Amino acid sequence: MSFSGSEDDYQNGDETSSEEERDNFSDDDLGAVKRPRKTEVSGHLIMELEMANQLLVPYKESKVFELDDYHLVITLPLDFINKRFREWWGLSDPCLRIRLAFNLAKYRLGDMPEATASMPYTKRNIAMGAIETFIKDDLTKYWSVRSEDEQIGDDSFFAAFIDRLVARMKELGNYCVQCGIQHLGAHPLLSVCDHPLCYFQRDRLRQTFEYSMGPRLWADSAQLLNFLFFHANDYRRSLICKPDPLDDVNLKEEFRDYGEISAALRGYCTRCVFSTWANYEKFRDDPLTKKKADLLYWLSDRFPVICRLPPRFRVNAMSTIHQYVLPPVASEKESRFQANLEAVNGKKFYAFHGSPVENWYKILCEGLVVCSGTNLQLVGAAHGKGVYLGKEPQTSEGYARGHSTCSPRYYSTNDSAVECQNTEHYSRNKHIRQGTYCLALVEVANDPSKYRDHQWCYVVQDPDILQIRVLFIYVSGSAISKLPTDNFSANHPDMLKVQEAMNFFIQGDFHERLAAVYDSELDEKALEEENLPSHRLQC
Repeated sequence: MSFSGSEDDYQNGDETSSEEERDNFSDDDLGAVKRPRKTEVSGHLIMELEMANQLLVPYKESKVFELDDYHLVITLPLDFINKRFREWWGLSDPCLRIRLAFNLAKYRLGDMPEATASMPYTKRNIAMGAIETFIKDDLTKYWSVRSEDEQIGDDSFFAAFIDRLVARMKELGNYCVQCGIQHLGAHPLLSVCDHPLCYFQRDRLRQTFEYSMGPRLWADSAQLLNFLFFHANDYRRSLICKPDPLDDVNLKEEFRDYGEISAALRGYCTRCVFSTWANYEKFRDDPLTKKKADLLYWLSDRFPVICRLPPRFRVNAMSTIHQYVLPPVASEKESRFQANLEAVNGKKFYAFHGSPVENWYKILCEGLVVCSGTNLQLVGAAHGKGVYLGKEPQTSEGYARGHSTCSPRYYSTNDSAVECQNTEHYSRNKHIRQGTYCLALVEVANDPSKYRDHQWCYVVQDPDILQIRVLFIYVSGSAISKLPTDNFSANHPDMLKVQEAMNFFIQGDFHERLAAVYDSELDEKALEEENLPSHRLQC
């Protein structure tokens, strides 16, 4: 927007006189400019007008507006946003600056101000773009309908504007950063919706995808979720395949029944699809492989954040190199767990949970739930209703192995290592070939009123005091070393490794943590300390 003048005009002898400038204001405006004014709105917004070119408005004692002849600058502290969210969204500054530029003489004529959002120490990123888009859309919607009786700098419009902005920023991840449509469910990380124009057309989103996941990490996670989803499609599919692609509006056009989903899962290695973003695009653009690429992308968007642990973070006593951490990423369930943990002053302990491999797709997507007395129950409930946790891994191992339908059929129909010509993929896929079972290390908020302690297990009535932290995967012929849960007490080396892994992912920018999880120097050193061959680093 062009302005009728600037500060330099006055310094260089602009002929505009103060009398001529006064003609640009109404009598009410001039009265507001000349007289100091202090008003309160809803008990929390205070406006102090001290001079013609400056307006100070403490907003909830910490938010400041500054008004000169041509700009309204809003400085909005971001302490109302969860610190982890700010790190994940790349908002490193403590404050957001919003500049609204307009001609005061035309204030009442309805000319909408030009709006920009910025942070002095934050580079332009997707979060800033989403915030600025919301600001412009909000002004477009409400500017023309504001009261005609408002004076220049009247507080009511901007107070409501800030309230709407704060409400949106608290849940910024719940909206597509491209088109602004609201996602289904809570999305702590910034993402785009399923519309092709949103997640395929913008180069910056492609770069973010590849930067945040990394080729090796993302390919490995994709292979795991594909494996777990495959086994959720067994004879109990209607119960345990949740979320179900057949229920998604955007996938119904591609998949009419389970047969088409099954066909899309077969034929080639999932790691090849997600080795890089460019490779994924090739599969997506090929009519013969598009369905599998779309299905894998859909699955990845609904799984929790999960990362395979490199050697330096592994719990060696668990006798498997296939360990995956689920870091405490902000989500609705994580928030409920943290609230329960805070209620008991941070007191917690760890236990194990075992379940047939076909159940883990649903468990990881929705969390542990009480199945006793429902059609999801597979075994008896000797100690009553609740989620059963073993005090030792051997206890949970029996539940994981004894009722599983997992078999070598996975590799006869899906992700065939024989068909994959990549030797590294072949090596990293082979641990699943003989059949697999899974155990989880579960963090428990120590609230005795919500669980019962028995000789060999805990029975938890409230699943909100539970969060899965590590997933251990075993081939069917392997054995677990005897490991009591005392090894996971607060100061035990095994527990410290688990805590170190989780802390690694929540400190600093989350995308950078994912990209930097594999450190060849540190991981090689960890392997040397374990006296393991270095080729096992390829995991």
